[in-house]
Order: sequence, then C-alpha cells, then structure tokens
Amino acid sequence: MPNGQDWAHAADPTDPIAPQVIGWLGTALIVAALLIAGLAGISALRRRGPFVLVVAAAVLTEVMILVQAVVAVAVSVNGQSADEPGLFFAYLVAVVLILPAALLLARAERNQFGSLVIVVGGLVLAVLVVRLQQLWGVPVG
Repeated sequence: MPNGQDWAHAADPTDPIAPQVIGWLGTALIVAALLIAGLAGISALRRRGPFVLVVAAAVLTEVMILVQAVVAVAVSVNGQSADEPGLFFAYLVAVVLILPAALLLARAERNQFGSLVIVVGGLVLAVLVVRLQQLWGVPVG
C-alpha cells in the first residue's frame, strides 16, 4: 500500500477485487466453520462418527477457502498486501490445510473421536479466519 495506508482506507469501491470481498467471504467462512463444529459436536454427543452433512459442509467450506486464497494472492500480486505479508500467508496456508487434515483424521477414526477432530478443526478454522481478517485490516464480523 502506498504510504503505509491500510486496506480499509485505501479501498476503491469500483475495484473488482476490493477488500470487502475478503471481508464478507471471511465472515461467511467463520459462520460455516462454526456450523461445521456445531454439527460435528452433535454427532460426537450422539457417540457417532461424522455424518454426511458435516462432510458436505466441510467440502463446501473448503471451496470457499480456496476462493478466498485465490483472491488474497491475486490482490497481493497487484501490489496490495497485508501489514505482515509473511505471517498472513502462513495463516492462509494453515486455513487451506486445516479442514482437509481434520477430515482425513476423522476418516481414520470413524467414531465419536472423529467427530471431535472435526469440531476442533472447525473451531481452529474460525479463529484462523478471524486472524487473517485482522492481518488484512478488514473489520471482523
């Protein structure tokens, strides 16, 4: 950003890749991650492995994560970046990998503990997305 401006003040509303895209998508990801954690928690309380709806929600959420990652990389290539780009991209990689890792572990453990792994993955994902938004300078929520 020129002269150290942050995203919130440098946004051009006519810009097709404005920070608002990452902002609303981040909020949708937080909601989806908490929904996944809640559904998997219900499954764990019932002493069962993750059911199909949890896996489907996780796959849909991962698609949204990949869209966010592509937008973030595209915006960064255009010369606009987070305050701490190295840390931002480390968090971005973690966000991309957390749900697939949780799903793989849950698939290996097809009982209530597999559901608990997805609960933890969903909660960690929500926290990571909040942190990504903070690093990017997007208002959280």
